[in-house]
Amino acid sequence: MKKIAITGHTSGIGRGLTQALSAKGHSVIGLSRTNGGDISQIDKILPLILDCDIFINNAQQDFNQTDLLYAVWDHWRTLPNKHIWCMSSMMTLYSTQNNRDDASSVQASRYRNQKISLEDACFELQAKSAWPDIVVMRPGPVDTPGCTNPQTTCAHVDTWCETMLDIIRLTESRNLRIREVSLKGIGQGITI
Repeated sequence: MKKIAITGHTSGIGRGLTQALSAKGHSVIGLSRTNGGDISQIDKILPLILDCDIFINNAQQDFNQTDLLYAVWDHWRTLPNKHIWCMSSMMTLYSTQNNRDDASSVQASRYRNQKISLEDACFELQAKSAWPDIVVMRPGPVDTPGCTNPQTTCAHVDTWCETMLDIIRLTESRNLRIREVSLKGIGQGITI
């Protein structure tokens, strides 16, 4: 079993991954503002992460998610069998092309740019060394408090998390590495 640190473990995808990984017998260290694990306090939470096998970089707050990625990578860059999963967003793939300048539109644009920064950092670090293994995970709409558009099919959090873990297990069992995964819910799938 693995020792796993995850930021933002108290809600949404973070909570879903924490529950799924704990149910599989892994030791999960949850870090969130509610328990003193604020990602803006890198020096405080870094020692809790460094002893782990996997770090799930889930919580997002300004550019702190990217700064935390660099801090962990800097300590793990020569250590084999360390893994970092960075939670991004499918919003990075599309422009927020609207002419609104209201608060929610500007906030969405800021969020998108912060996630683009995270992904760019991931791709740069992937090119620098084989370890730690870094995976960019891009959820589409998931039924978290942010999924409010009735026109959008939101994936159930537990389904999204279990599917992501299944994808990782399958590729690792076949000696393959994932660099990035985009996964969103759909109304009706196709049977293959």
